Amino acid sequence: MRFRLALLPLLLAFVPACNTKPAPPVVVSVDSPIVPARLQKSATGAYKSEEGRFAVNFPKEPSIANKELATSAGVLKVQTAKVDGGKDLMYSVSHTTYPPSYGEVDPAKILDGVRDGLKGQDGELKSDKATTAGEDKHPAREVRIDAGKNGIRARLILVDRKLIQVMVVGAKDTLDGPTVEEFFKSFELALK
Repeated sequence: MRFRLALLPLLLAFVPACNTKPAPPVVVSVDSPIVPARLQKSATGAYKSEEGRFAVNFPKEPSIANKELATSAGVLKVQTAKVDGGKDLMYSVSHTTYPPSYGEVDPAKILDGVRDGLKGQDGELKSDKATTAGEDKHPAREVRIDAGKNGIRARLILVDRKLIQVMVVGAKDTLDGPTVEEFFKSFELALK
């Protein structure tokens, strides 16, 4: 597992779990053009995503990728800001908005599905802590997954139907370093 961001599998793994009709998802990934104007430096120096409604300090300027995923629940648009941090680390923040039918699904079930999608078959769940994010205390999870020499640290946040994933992926012995800690501490929801 080298940099297994697992964004696509985790979204797809979860879609059938919340759908009343169990049907395997059909995946069609379409790259959209990079939209650098949408990710701007905020007054604090952090990068701010208007679409994702977050601000975070990446170690350097991130690249932006837009994807559309055709699933059994409809097309999901995913935007990811990511930075190759060197030393076998990848920093990323991604967001997607689930269809209106997901508003009726228990947030804990959605976050369970995302966590399980990240873990996959070869991962070992090292920690899973329920928490909240932002002033409105949106449901969130702090997750750590190891697989062989690599691992994932993630903060999963559900703001209504919008899933935001703050992740660092890489060699598991580097996931607790000061740069990684600063990245997670710098993340803020920018909902207003």
